[in-house]
Amino acid sequence: VSAPYNANGVLYVYLGSREGLEKDHCQRITPEDLGVSTATEAFGWSLDAGKDLDNNNYPDVAVGSLSGHVTYLRSLPIIDLDAEVQITPATPVDTESEVLQQLVPDDPPYKAVAVDIKVCFTYVKGIAATEGNQDIQVNYKLTSDYKNPKGFRMYFKPQRESPKSQVFSGTSQVSTSKTKACTSQFQAYFNAEIYDFRHVYFKLEADVEETQFFSRRVVLNQKLIDAAETRVVMQSGCTKPSGVCQADLELAPVTYTILPKGWDDIAIGRTDYILFAVNVTNKGEDDAFLSELSVILPRNIIFNRRQAVEGQSEEDISHIKCITKQQEDFTNKVICSLSSELKVGTSEIFGLSVITTNIETISPKQLKFDFFAYVQEPSEELNTLLDDNKATVTINVGYPSGIEIRGRPLRERQPFSNDKTYTDTDDTKSIGPDVRHELEVYIVEDSVTHEYHNIEIRGLWPLFYPKSEDYLLKLKSYNASHPRVECLFGDAFKMGNREGGEDDKKRRKKREDDVTTTLSDNYQNGTTVTECMDSTGQTDTCEPFSCTVDKLEVNQTVAIAFLSTLNLVRSDGSYTTDNLRITPYFEVVAIAQGNNVVFGPTDRTETTFAAVKRQSESGGYTWIIIASVLGGILIVAIVAIVMVCCYGFCKDKNAGYEPVATNDPSPKPVV
Repeated sequence: VSAPYNANGVLYVYLGSREGLEKDHCQRITPEDLGVSTATEAFGWSLDAGKDLDNNNYPDVAVGSLSGHVTYLRSLPIIDLDAEVQITPATPVDTESEVLQQLVPDDPPYKAVAVDIKVCFTYVKGIAATEGNQDIQVNYKLTSDYKNPKGFRMYFKPQRESPKSQVFSGTSQVSTSKTKACTSQFQAYFNAEIYDFRHVYFKLEADVEETQFFSRRVVLNQKLIDAAETRVVMQSGCTKPSGVCQADLELAPVTYTILPKGWDDIAIGRTDYILFAVNVTNKGEDDAFLSELSVILPRNIIFNRRQAVEGQSEEDISHIKCITKQQEDFTNKVICSLSSELKVGTSEIFGLSVITTNIETISPKQLKFDFFAYVQEPSEELNTLLDDNKATVTINVGYPSGIEIRGRPLRERQPFSNDKTYTDTDDTKSIGPDVRHELEVYIVEDSVTHEYHNIEIRGLWPLFYPKSEDYLLKLKSYNASHPRVECLFGDAFKMGNREGGEDDKKRRKKREDDVTTTLSDNYQNGTTVTECMDSTGQTDTCEPFSCTVDKLEVNQTVAIAFLSTLNLVRSDGSYTTDNLRITPYFEVVAIAQGNNVVFGPTDRTETTFAAVKRQSESGGYTWIIIASVLGGILIVAIVAIVMVCCYGFCKDKNAGYEPVATNDPSPKPVV
């Protein structure tokens, strides 16, 4: 197939088979390859094939060009040779065995563990039978440990003066009579200290050239030569007779934290980093040598660094090195080198931090992160084990909702009593005043959207379940400043929102009584109860409910007040609990037009209060009475003093007498 307008022209050669043409070309020929680039224009403008010009029973090709030049390409015979690399011993090699040691030709000679190698070829086809038996000289090259990027662990040293080499070269005479031809035996030696016990692979390369033994040009079928690849298995504590034990890397589900904390999704303009927690465990039969973890990052996501997690120090992960490579589609691939030898049953735990600040649009709306744990050069046995070493993490992208909710209790400390014996476990008894919680919902001024509809707020109302604990926080009613706010607590909590006339109050009172009864039944039956935890880590038993605000605009605040009672479920007079820390929880979970928004820390709130036990109910009332009496006496005394001062009872002691000018020395009172 020619492409004359590709530069000066290109010719592609495709091989055929019984199944048709192969998808990939086997040769790419240009004028530069043939040394005729200056004399041709539009190489491949015309083609003529099917004629055997050199009488070797293979069709040749004539390639024309616009410059008038014709290039003649000869088709060379393809010879099939079966190739084999024989290694002795065939059993797993003990690299510390003295029995397997041989002298290495050096000055002076020294001993090293070695294996014996032969390279064998057998002619299969390619030369016409009419030409009779001929000898073919095959030039071969054997490369040791060619898959190991860290350097070769086995070497060749055929002569004293030759240095250690990874490559052994030679020639072999192969007859077309189909007789197997093997080279003389030579040795491959192990290095003195080996810490990497992966298999050592040997690669064979061969070609045939014009020589005095074979005067025509031929091409070897390289697929058969490549198939001669072989390996040396080393003992590494493996107990299998074959010596083939494999590492099996398992990648635990990857968790992540979006920073700043409080976001479950990527919020454009608000979130900066994602911290992934990675856990790779070797659950195989052998140690994992030179294991790696790779992560394909979406576009606009930049790798930051690997970092410590779960109480680790930087020293714990200092051996893990990570680099970034850009892919052809402009995504980044992070490659982290793990332990050089990950022992069986051990794990690598670390974090990977990526930067999200380059994301400016919500296209796409989801980002996928593909994780893959592997050893650098796995052997064929390992392919059967790699079924749990991959993970994909999908994270949503959107604009921050701009909704904020703020909650608070009307009183942060609420007194209650529990010193009365109450043994009826089928009912509840109020042990304190009503508890009021308030919730405000509004849109911030810099929000992308200035109006939302059908905002759903999820609540978790903490309670102490009667079958296991002694107290119950019963949600009694709610009141909202917005005319169309509706709350559902299970199937029961659905009441009116605004105060009305007497008839409306009666209807509300009846609904509250009905709801209270139904909620109590729900508590006793244990329906829709879940476990919840507040920001301090305290675990409660909660019942979920939801409230819906049908419309919310900027500069508008919707307030919802929840009224609850603290109830005693049972009592035996032996309580030790002095106070209860109770934390209702609220969060925005959905918006009608919220496909492009995500929720964060401003969309959730807690309203914590402490219910504090009175020391004694009767004692409490006694002190109240005493304090009231003393307060009354003090008030009376203050009033009396004020009255005296204001109405003349406290004037000067001589104020009732008037002096008279007389010779009588004794003053007389004035009546």
